[in-house]
Amino acid sequence: MNDEFPLVSIIAACYNHALFVVEALESIKNQSYPNIQLIITNDASTDKSKDIIESWIKQQEFAIQFISNETNKGVCYTFNKALKQVKGTYFQVISCDDVMLLNKIQQQVDFLESASEEFAMVCTDAQVIDQNSNLTHASFLDFWNLPTDLPENAYKQLLLQNTILAPSVLIRTAVLDEVGYYDESLCFEDWDMWLRISKNYKIKMWTYPLVNYRHFATSFSQSNSYRPAILKDSIKLLDKQRGYSKEIDSLVAQAQRPRIIELIENNDASIGHLWKKLKYDKTVYSLFLFLCSLVGINQQKAHAIKTMIKQ
Repeated sequence: MNDEFPLVSIIAACYNHALFVVEALESIKNQSYPNIQLIITNDASTDKSKDIIESWIKQQEFAIQFISNETNKGVCYTFNKALKQVKGTYFQVISCDDVMLLNKIQQQVDFLESASEEFAMVCTDAQVIDQNSNLTHASFLDFWNLPTDLPENAYKQLLLQNTILAPSVLIRTAVLDEVGYYDESLCFEDWDMWLRISKNYKIKMWTYPLVNYRHFATSFSQSNSYRPAILKDSIKLLDKQRGYSKEIDSLVAQAQRPRIIELIENNDASIGHLWKKLKYDKTVYSLFLFLCSLVGINQQKAHAIKTMIKQ
């Protein structure tokens, strides 16, 4: 550590990343920035991740904090546990299947040190890599067809879509005193945090990459079994933004509607989701779906009944 520079705390989060964790940790260790606190978390991985991390730590000549859950607690619980150990002026979380480019932290600290405190965080684009660390796409934003013009006052745009890549950010730790820690009732951490930050602070986006984001067909974030939970918690976190103004409520509805429709199409919408759809659409079919749910008929059966009636 070099106390002449502001301390940056990096939480490296591992869950079944045995194949990638060393590459991720080495990318943190090799940062050009000289004053980093490294906190590694392991959320009860079922592969060899814990053993690999412990072996890697033994080889290092700097202090590292290692938090390893005996049972799987989820990302938000685990990140909050790590946040309690954060001592830096700035912090970030990175998944242990992603990789930092050499000057990431240095460039972002330079910006935040020179910017006014109304800027709470800075984020960037990323390169996309596969399971073998081969570059597959030069731009994460282009790959997912995301906008590259995130305004500094980003709250309204972020209500419609999460366009910020979590491993690309660096955040002023002090803002946590105002916005709070991660919501442990959610299955994913980032969008809810970005909304709380952007409501009161500015965000700077750079459209060039400072991280490599790993994407491949069998990665956890691409799992079909994980998708319904993401949809439901997206709807839930957006509900927390209601009540500020009619404009915000309208944007929340605009963001929730396609997610509710996807849940209905997959026979996974709750009565609450169907009630929202009825309020948004006010169609006979939405009313039919809602009434069916009240008597225990799921969306798949309700659609079959509708088709049969039409015939």
